[in-house]
Order: sequence, then C-alpha cells, then structure tokens
Amino acid sequence: MFTSDKEWELAIQQLPPRNNRIKRLAAFLEKVRSADVDQRSSMEFHDCIWNSEVVSKTGRGHVDVSRALADANFRSWIARESLKPVPEIRAEAKAHLRRFHDGILEKLAIHTDRTPRLKVRRVAAAFYPGHITALVSADRLRRFYAAFCGKVSGKKFVELQFDIVEKLDRILGRPNGDIKSIAERMTFPHRLWVEHLAQEPD
Repeated sequence: MFTSDKEWELAIQQLPPRNNRIKRLAAFLEKVRSADVDQRSSMEFHDCIWNSEVVSKTGRGHVDVSRALADANFRSWIARESLKPVPEIRAEAKAHLRRFHDGILEKLAIHTDRTPRLKVRRVAAAFYPGHITALVSADRLRRFYAAFCGKVSGKKFVELQFDIVEKLDRILGRPNGDIKSIAERMTFPHRLWVEHLAQEPD
C-alpha cells in the first residue's frame, strides 16, 4: 500500500473517470446547498435527502425512517441546524458537525427501532460536502483511514472524515468553491477504496 503523499497523489490522478457520477452528485449537492429553511423543512426535501443513493448506496441494512420524516419538528430542527455556518477553526468545526450528527441520532431514537447510521452519515455528507466524503460505510471508512491516515485509535465518524479531508487538502490543495470540484473531491476516498483496498484481506 502507498506510504507517501506523492504515491497517494499519483493514485488519485490515475483513478478511472467517473464523470456521470460526479455530475449527478454535484447536481444533488447544489440542490441541497441552495435550499432555504422552508424547503429544508419540507417532507419532499427530506424524502429526497434521506432516501437518495447519490452519495452512497444503502446496501442491505435498510432502516425505515418514515416516522421520523413525518415529524415536522424533526424536519425543522435539521433545517435550522444545517443552515448554521461551520466555524473556521478546525476544532470548532469538528465539534459543530459532531453535534449535528449526534443530534440527529438522538432525535431519531424515538422514531426507529434500529439506528440508521449510514443514512445519517449520507445526510451529513449532503449538508457538509467540504468536510465529509462519500465514503460513509463504517467498516470501509475505518479500513481506508488506516491505510490513508494511520491508526484509527478510537476515533469516531466525524473525526475520521475530518482527518481524511485534511490529508486530501494537503496532497491536492483545497478544492475551489465550485460544486463540481467539491463533488469530485468527495468521491476520491470511495474510489481509492474500490481500486486499491476492496480486494485486500482483512
């Protein structure tokens, strides 16, 4: 496996193109980014962000969140929280996203028998594409992190994502502000996983 930033950079440059995927993801992210508080509170919007597989496929562990989505207070809370600006300071930004992520899990608990962690992570990625990548499966994320960043050391979802994004920015430079560049950057960890890690033994 790669050991230097230069090797990872070359691996990223050599990834097979996924233009259609990036185009669909960029359109989805733009729809989310441009939505105001009323739109973000609507059932239609939540049905889209919770059930869309543009960020990541659901896989076999589907958890029904329809009761939560029917709760207007739940939808409104997400709408309001998701529009709060992310702090500039890294530690504060991490704490901000952790509160959002954990807050959703807490509010979902009264509506679901099982915890839809992957769906929550997809929703978080849709709202914060500059901080969370499209690699949201817990096992794949941790294994990719171990190869890309080093020891996981008990870190949780938000911390893992922040470290991965920080290293991507160090290797490639910060993406410019256009949504297509952000969408493409989001896909790199998953695409690297597919090309270089998916077939590795545990």
